[in-house]
Amino acid sequence: MSATEILNQLIPKKREEGLDWALRVDRNLCLGPPQFKHMSGGACTAAMISAMEQEIGKPVIQAATQFLFSPKAEEIASITVDVSRTGRSICQAQASLSVGSETTATLSATLGAKKDIGSFAWTKYENAEIPDNCPRIPFVREDPGDLHSHLDMRLAETPGSGGMRFWVKTPDNFLEKASAFLALIADYLPEAIHFNIGQSAGAVSLDNSVRIVRHEATDWLLCHTQLLSISDGIFHGHMDLFADNGSLLATASQSGVVRLSA
Repeated sequence: MSATEILNQLIPKKREEGLDWALRVDRNLCLGPPQFKHMSGGACTAAMISAMEQEIGKPVIQAATQFLFSPKAEEIASITVDVSRTGRSICQAQASLSVGSETTATLSATLGAKKDIGSFAWTKYENAEIPDNCPRIPFVREDPGDLHSHLDMRLAETPGSGGMRFWVKTPDNFLEKASAFLALIADYLPEAIHFNIGQSAGAVSLDNSVRIVRHEATDWLLCHTQLLSISDGIFHGHMDLFADNGSLLATASQSGVVRLSA
C-alpha cells in the first residue's frame, strides 16, 4: 500500500445521520504487536486535523493533541468538532476522537491565515544524502501490513547526541492534505530513542503538538528529530520537517513514556 492510500484512509467522512465524522481504524493505520494493533498517535492527530479543516474550511496553524488511549484495529472511531471562537481571519476549535462513549484523544487547534507579509525562516536546514542512497529505517518492532511497513522512510545519517534525521516519501496528494500527513509523520519523533540510548526501546506518546509553517509541494520530507531529555522514564523532544528544497514546512514537539523492549 502506498503513502497516498494510507493518507486517503486517514481522511474521515461526515456521517449522514449526524454532525460528527467517522473513520474505520484499518490495520494499515496501526502499530503495536500483532495481538494488540492500535491506531498510531500520529494517525489520530491527522484524522482530527482533517475533520477540523473540512468542517471549518480553514487550514490548521497549530494543533495540540492529548492522548488517553488508542482505538483498536477495526473499531469505528468518531470525531466531533467544536468551534470555540471565530474572528475575521483566525478561529480556535477543539476536536475529540471517540470509540463508542469513550473519548480516546482530544485536540485543540488554531486555524486560518493572515495577509502575507513575506516568508522568513531561521530554523537551519542541513543537507543530507539523497534518499536513494539512504537505507530504510530499521524499526524496533515492525509487523508486516502495519503503518511502519507502508511508509518509505530512509535513515539520512547515523543518529547520535539525541538526534536523528530521516527522509519520508510524500503521497501524490500531499499538497492537498499536507496538514494531516505532517501530523502523521511528526509522531515518529520517538524513533530516535533506541538509536541514542543503546537499548531496544519504544514509547507511548502522551501528547503531540504540531505547528504548520507553510504548504509546499515536495517529493520527500527531511525530518530532523532532536531528543531533549529522558528522565524518570519520560522523554521530551522536538522535530523540524523540511521540504526537499530546504523549506521549513512544520515543527513538532512531544512527550511520552519510554518502554524498553523485552
